[in-house]
Amino acid sequence: MPRLFCAIIALITLSCLGCSANPVASTENPVASTEKETIMSDTKPSGLPPGKTTSQAAPAPMASRKAPPKIQPITLNNVRYEQIINGQLLGEDQRTGYLGAFSMDNNELLWSLKVYQTNLIEHLEADVQDVFFTSMTLSPDKKYLKIDNERNETFFVDLTTKSVGESAPNK
Repeated sequence: MPRLFCAIIALITLSCLGCSANPVASTENPVASTEKETIMSDTKPSGLPPGKTTSQAAPAPMASRKAPPKIQPITLNNVRYEQIINGQLLGEDQRTGYLGAFSMDNNELLWSLKVYQTNLIEHLEADVQDVFFTSMTLSPDKKYLKIDNERNETFFVDLTTKSVGESAPNK
C-alpha cells in the first residue's frame, strides 16, 4: 500500500509541474514554451537550419504513431541512396516521401527527389499523416530503385534520369 501511495503522490507532483499559483493548472506546456524560446532565439546548434532545434532534426516517435520503418540505404557507384526522414529541414515542401543521394566521400547531399506526394489534413496531427518507405530495393540491372511505402504504393526511381514512375520500367 505505501508504494501505491508514493506512486500517486509522484503522479500528482508531476502533473502540477506546469501549475501556477492559481489553483487552475496552466494550459501552457513548459517544454513547449522552452522550445518556442529556442526557436525564436538567434543562436542555433551548428548544422541546423535557422530557427530549428536539435529536437526537430529527426522526429522522435510519438505515442500517436509507431516509429518509421528502418530502411537500409543502398550504395552504388560511391553514392548512398536513402530515405530522407524530414525533407522540410532541407527546404522541401513536405516531411516524407523523399529519396536522397549522398556522396560516400564526404556525406554531402548530391540531390533529392520527391518520390510521392503526402497531402496533409489541416486539423490532424502531422506526424500521424507522415508516410514512410517500407522497403527499397535495387533492380538487377542497377538502374532503378523500387520503393514501397506505408500506403502500400510502389514507385520506381530511374537513377539515371532521376525520375519517378508507378509501374515497373520496360527492359
